[in-house]
Amino acid sequence: MCASPSAPKTSAVLHPSLNLPRAAFIRKNTNPVASEYEIGESTIGEGAYSTIIQGTNKYSGIARAIKFIPKTTTDAELFEVELRSLMALDHPHIVKICQYFDEGDHFVIVFEMIDGPDLVQYILQRADTLGSDHVPEKELGIILRQVLKAILSCHEGGIIHRDVKLENFMISGKEMVVKMIDLGLAATKEHPLIAGNSVIGTYRYMAPEIYSSTQGYDKAVDMWALGVSFYTMLTLDTLLPDEEDEVRKLLLKPNYVAQKIKACRVLKERKLSKEARNFLNMLLAYDPQKRITAEDALQHPFIKNSAQVGLTRVQMPNQINNTLPAKMDAFAKAPPLERIGRLAIAHTISQCTDKELIEVRLMFRTLNKSGNGKLSISEIKDGLEQDGFALPPNFGEVLAVCSSSGSETLNFNEFMACNLPDCFLNEQLCATVFRLLDRDGNGLLGPEDLKIMYASGGAKAPELCEDIVFSSTGKTSITSAEFCTFMLD
Repeated sequence: MCASPSAPKTSAVLHPSLNLPRAAFIRKNTNPVASEYEIGESTIGEGAYSTIIQGTNKYSGIARAIKFIPKTTTDAELFEVELRSLMALDHPHIVKICQYFDEGDHFVIVFEMIDGPDLVQYILQRADTLGSDHVPEKELGIILRQVLKAILSCHEGGIIHRDVKLENFMISGKEMVVKMIDLGLAATKEHPLIAGNSVIGTYRYMAPEIYSSTQGYDKAVDMWALGVSFYTMLTLDTLLPDEEDEVRKLLLKPNYVAQKIKACRVLKERKLSKEARNFLNMLLAYDPQKRITAEDALQHPFIKNSAQVGLTRVQMPNQINNTLPAKMDAFAKAPPLERIGRLAIAHTISQCTDKELIEVRLMFRTLNKSGNGKLSISEIKDGLEQDGFALPPNFGEVLAVCSSSGSETLNFNEFMACNLPDCFLNEQLCATVFRLLDRDGNGLLGPEDLKIMYASGGAKAPELCEDIVFSSTGKTSITSAEFCTFMLD
């Protein structure tokens, strides 16, 4: 059992924000994969162009999913888009990337380990367990709410997923959290890849405009794909065939899908509610301009009916909320080196299955009413007021420092770092994250390592890089043992 979150070493005043993007903690490791991980013998997942094998980090002991992508079958630009998309997204409903390698004939991405079924498997198993030919609407609403939050995070980050489908979401851990697991076909502003003739995705999930538009398409294609997924969840059947030519031919008829939904025998027999039917129709609106957005979908009555309910009844102790301002204040007053260390530890362990981490994750999800993965001051205020507590007068300044990425909101990793339980400040994890921070691999942590970190996250290294280690330890660079002593003192 962990103790409550530990208090950082604090000064009397708030420090400046680190302005350090979350992506800076996702390291391109230049060592061989086998030197960092014990690689398992069995394959735990396969895609069209990749193989996923379970591995265990030799230093932290944490199990990871390791995705091997052959360079011979992978477009380097598509790999770069997936990598950058995953690095940009920090959300409890999107799989977490830990580090990556460019090794020989393969690109390699290391992810958090997810041991649950994908949504196809889950829906079929659940219907069988219930002895029914369908899964209850309430349960589907819970699943879709979590899927929508992941999609919203992508869209707010300027990312079109382009391969939203049941197979690309999995159920994770004791919380039974739904997580997006694959962004291999994503498009971004920097890598749009959405010319009018770019027919990319899984054919039966693809929106009409992908096949027919000469002007390209936008994030609305993800909402259509979610509608196709919802139809399958409701009926245990597919909405459209698998062959591209057949799908293209059917989608040339603007009313085909609407008519199929209206005539569907299974939907009638399961007595689909008005709210669910309306939601399905709004997702599958033929005109992308009329299709519901992810943000609006989260406010739809069908989705809101499942708010504050999960697939499992894991409950969060109320007292965690009550002490949040004090924990954030302590983090904001901690030395910059300690804040970087805590952020690195949070990056390493935030998705582990320990009860204490589950509680912190649940608190973040509960407070983040928008679902976008960015916790605002108003969301924190509303959450505390519900428990009869008020924010201190200087909380806006505190949040600005705790937001290490320099924004006006708190991302998931920053929140985890502020609420890090005591037991995760230990010698093994401190030594593990030292390896993450020692970017030149010379066994010392100093200004040059921090500059490399900032650059890897796409940020300009501040002048304080020269002083971060020295101001905390009295040395210009420190060893792993000295770093551990500093963090644990």
